[in-house]
Amino acid sequence: MKQKLNVNMIKKQNRRNIFYEIITNAPISRLSISQNLHLSLGTVTTVVEELINRGVVKEEKDTQTSVGRKPNIINFVPKAKRIICIDMATRHFSFSLKDLSLRSEFSYRYHFDKTKNYETNFRIFLETMKAKVLSNENLRNTIGIGVSVPGPYSAKDDRISCKLIPEITKINPRRIISEYYKGPILLDHDVKLAATSEVKLIPGFNHKVILYLYLDEGVGSAISINGGIYSGADEFAGEIGQMVIGNEKFENLVSWKTLLARLDLVKEDNDELIKPDALKSRFNDKEPRLMGELDNIIRIAGKTIANIICVLNPHYVILGGKYKIFGKRFIEALESETKKYLIEDLKKNLHFRLSNHLESGPLLGAGSIVRDYWLDNP
Repeated sequence: MKQKLNVNMIKKQNRRNIFYEIITNAPISRLSISQNLHLSLGTVTTVVEELINRGVVKEEKDTQTSVGRKPNIINFVPKAKRIICIDMATRHFSFSLKDLSLRSEFSYRYHFDKTKNYETNFRIFLETMKAKVLSNENLRNTIGIGVSVPGPYSAKDDRISCKLIPEITKINPRRIISEYYKGPILLDHDVKLAATSEVKLIPGFNHKVILYLYLDEGVGSAISINGGIYSGADEFAGEIGQMVIGNEKFENLVSWKTLLARLDLVKEDNDELIKPDALKSRFNDKEPRLMGELDNIIRIAGKTIANIICVLNPHYVILGGKYKIFGKRFIEALESETKKYLIEDLKKNLHFRLSNHLESGPLLGAGSIVRDYWLDNP
């Protein structure tokens, strides 16, 4: 059933829009915010006062104005609050301590101890995280923990669905993390989190349909409709890796692990895969064997993506994951192959692009959902 717009939803949206306007354009005046967002000055003033009281913006006289009455300008204070972002996408857990602009202040990567079970490793990681960043001062200023997980997450059951790391399905991650941190803890699928942060870089994203593809050790996607991630009835929407192509799952045909296996660069029992950059020079040199395997992957992916486009009719297709390292030539080849199977009307407003993120997209998305939660719950 379609959710009806109410006063509280409008207030939340106005608060987010004003906050992001300040982040993007500070220093800025209340009047400029009002004009840019087409909101009343009263609405802007109410939200700005609230943000001042929460310590994340400050207002002062514009000392740059040389004549006339000096206006008040608003500045953003990103280090006033902090967010912990945890990545559980591999067994080698990591976390970043980020400020409100989602810039990392401190990062740490844990090396999984194969002599211990999964939960024990995770608890050791959390103990280390607590010791390194949850001092009394940081604890007071930390607004929540965002967690990127390698598969759909059920908040009701506190369970992660993941074939790549079977042990992760046996633990209750939110319950365990809550033993080390008592504030808000938000978990979501890494692909959806990456898409959450990525789609906001598209002009007018809140009025567009965007397909985000994540071609990595696993294969997934996320669908953004008017700025929101479409999750489906059971949080599984976008699981294109599970689509059956011929007699095989799409993921088994085009994943990064499949590519490395076909190039004889990884063994079945080796979970330490070759670094993506190690293949970049081979790609630049147009090594025949690599190019042949990539051509095959592009053919398979192009047909599959074309089928999805016929259903979604998106404005943008964004490619993230390890295949992004092959750059412009790869995305152009994928776009060309995909468009072979599309009618002209579907190609008219369709754009392909690579992910813009240099940092981990899922971690940025994890920070983003915590920040939005904090904004929505003053």
